[in-house]
Amino acid sequence: MEINELFFHAKSGDRAAFSKWCFANQLLIGRFGFQNGIPLAATSAYQGEVFRKIYTLLSDIQPEEAEKRLWQTAIKLLTGYREKTAESMETEALRFEEDKETHEAIQGMDEQQRIPFLLVNFYGKSLWEVSGILGKPEQQIHESVIQAKAFLTHRLALQNDVQIEKRLEFIEKSYARIPFSLSESDFSTNEQQEEIQIDAMDADGKRTAAKRSTVLLAVAGIAMAGVVGASFLFDDPNPNINSPASVEADETVTAKMVEEWRAEFNDIRASSPARLGVDPEVYEQFAFVKEADALMKRTFKESNIEKMGNDKKKMQRQVDKLLLAIDTPNGMAMGVQDVFLTGEENLEFLYGYGAKTKELLISAEQVLVQHEEALAQVKFNGLLSAEKLMAQPKGLPVEVQGLLASLRERGLTVVKHPAEERFIVRRHPEALYSSDVMNQDYTANAYFNLLANDPYFDDKGLLLPSEHMAQILSHMELNLVEAKTSSKLYQEFAFIFQHSFFLLLKGTEDQTIFDSHGVVKEEYQLAWKTFSTQAGNPLLYLMLPIVEEMEASGWTSSKSYDNLAYENIMEAMEMEKKGLLAEKLPNGDVVVEKELVEIEHYDFEAMAKLYKSFSAGHDKNLLIGLAPLDTLILYQYANQQEDPVTMWNLMEDEGAKPELEDYLRFWRKQPDFFAGMRWIEAGPENVHRIGKNLELFPYLNFFEENGPMQYMPGLVTSGKDLWLVKYHLYESYDLAEKGQSFTKKVESLYAEFSADLEEDILNVASPGEIGGMFLLAKEKDDVRTMSALYEDETQQAPEVLEAQIESRGVIGLSEANRVIFSMDSANYGFIPNVETGILYFENQQPVESEPFNGNQLTMVKTEKGWKIGDLNMY
Repeated sequence: MEINELFFHAKSGDRAAFSKWCFANQLLIGRFGFQNGIPLAATSAYQGEVFRKIYTLLSDIQPEEAEKRLWQTAIKLLTGYREKTAESMETEALRFEEDKETHEAIQGMDEQQRIPFLLVNFYGKSLWEVSGILGKPEQQIHESVIQAKAFLTHRLALQNDVQIEKRLEFIEKSYARIPFSLSESDFSTNEQQEEIQIDAMDADGKRTAAKRSTVLLAVAGIAMAGVVGASFLFDDPNPNINSPASVEADETVTAKMVEEWRAEFNDIRASSPARLGVDPEVYEQFAFVKEADALMKRTFKESNIEKMGNDKKKMQRQVDKLLLAIDTPNGMAMGVQDVFLTGEENLEFLYGYGAKTKELLISAEQVLVQHEEALAQVKFNGLLSAEKLMAQPKGLPVEVQGLLASLRERGLTVVKHPAEERFIVRRHPEALYSSDVMNQDYTANAYFNLLANDPYFDDKGLLLPSEHMAQILSHMELNLVEAKTSSKLYQEFAFIFQHSFFLLLKGTEDQTIFDSHGVVKEEYQLAWKTFSTQAGNPLLYLMLPIVEEMEASGWTSSKSYDNLAYENIMEAMEMEKKGLLAEKLPNGDVVVEKELVEIEHYDFEAMAKLYKSFSAGHDKNLLIGLAPLDTLILYQYANQQEDPVTMWNLMEDEGAKPELEDYLRFWRKQPDFFAGMRWIEAGPENVHRIGKNLELFPYLNFFEENGPMQYMPGLVTSGKDLWLVKYHLYESYDLAEKGQSFTKKVESLYAEFSADLEEDILNVASPGEIGGMFLLAKEKDDVRTMSALYEDETQQAPEVLEAQIESRGVIGLSEANRVIFSMDSANYGFIPNVETGILYFENQQPVESEPFNGNQLTMVKTEKGWKIGDLNMY
């Protein structure tokens, strides 16, 4: 039943429907309260107050506006709870330091910015929807969200929107870990417990008392609908709802109900063989069918029915789980939307789903093997084609046609085996990808993503591309490190992780690692090097020495590789779980002390002396032992002195750092990093490991919270107590600033380039200036020049490029208030070692319909100079 339909039935007096409607929304409301500063201990009372208020207004709310009124009520009631609990804002519920910092930054926003920002970024609301909720123009909402992102950029010292999105992605997962459920223990009246009372504001601005004992919503296993209905009836303003006298009768489990539940179970069971494309005899042998039959007997056992006799809702909960147990995978995915599982129930559901699809996968594989000869003829252009197999099953054996017709119901798909000329079956749980069950529960989501890629290997080797496997293993490693060893996730995937890693390193007879010349194949080189940027400590511990030794030998040999044993990766995993591995990695002994520098009181005279000494010969020994923040200030001091040579020498020597001559060609004086800055801070929590190096990004604090986006480069150390600046390019041009020469420079470059498209010009222009040329060409409707400034002008027709540019909301140069270019560390198109960046352009007048990420474009460094890259990358 859809949410609106539930509300419609609630208005008609269906207490169970209203309870389900509350239950469907309670997680969102609890999370929203916490994000707005309500302590975790008070979110239950807040949720209850919100739903009680909606209950009193049932007769006045139409189903189509129920969600809007829910958000309006939630926002109205924030004030009272925040006033009472303002000093107890907590972050302990969040596991990671970065998430705590982000949460604190969100709390620091002005409420006029925070609420639109949360609704758009965490609840998927459009500008139009938020405008309706808050009663404000869309343009004002848009401006509030932009200001909120700028605030986060300042507060968290982030460099670009990509980093902001990553931070939001991480904290969204952390929010999903927190149980914001209303429970019986939270709201039960107990004379031995102190009753928690929080003042709240009603719709008329009057104080109301919100007691924990007045609302009762259910979590896993609690008969939610009945108790919620009863709790609201203490002071019932809704004439449609039944009187308290009828509640007990409504909650009784009758023989007719049991008969109907049994019939529903039997109907699903009887129809499943045909939906799954299997003979009834085969269906009866499935383990999940036998387990569901056993569960059915326990559920409808006389003693259980007697036990549940006065609790129809709890009995319904048992029946819901029973029906999911017997249904097909597709039926499970569709049915779970109405069951509202929470917590451990989500995982139990996925465990059952995984076991069921595994059985059906094995059964499907047997069909493919049995008819392998007939399937070998299914080719397109001489190659075995899974697409043709599924699109044109006519003429194939009846059993195969039945399998293909049932793939969706089984949650499976057919693909070509990567190493053999035959088809194999994989999970394809598309119906679960958009499920709230997956998206609202971090642990369940992690398990589901691992499940979705299974199977990972067979007796021939890996079943996924090596580059893809490296990313999957890094993700799997993170989940295994966090999971308890006793958990099902760990027990199920520990072996898969271990064996997949060994196959990726050692290969098989069918998937060899070395080519005919004894060199590691390029795809494995790329996969192994992926670990140095994406993996956690266990994989890094084993892979760093292997990659270094392989690179030193031209990818032909490595002593660490030869000594690698099958059990080594799980030994490393065990050390990491005990907290013993970090110190064994390169720079594991580096200590970063807490440091805070107030810019107004910093001794720049001492820095001037250090600058004079270092700039004379650029002796890095002078930097050994220097505090990380002092290195940053020295770098900015050199920028103020317009000394790019010293800035270049203060940068790390690894990565994409160009030769000095190339760096000088693109160098432009950067904005003052410390303009308007109150203080800068760094400590152990700011340090992150990337491969063998440690990176540090400091906190920034400004006098004005809503100033323009500011940039601060990071620092990196590779040992010797020496911190250097991460290589970067950064340009910022305020086009409204007096004396700004950027526009004139761009106009001059454009005139010269557009005349004959001579690309030598691009080798002297900076990426920001080239981006400005692109905006100027857009202003002049000069598709010819725009195409020439595109990474590969032959990739698509000019009219297609023009249409894409329009859809991206690219503006003309004269419409821009600010133009910024910043380096980007993302692998461009999954191609490593490609220098990329992002061009930002800020409208003078924000456009209501402009997407939040529509004001940026990818730039990529090509052999011909910097150009506009993939228009759809951001």
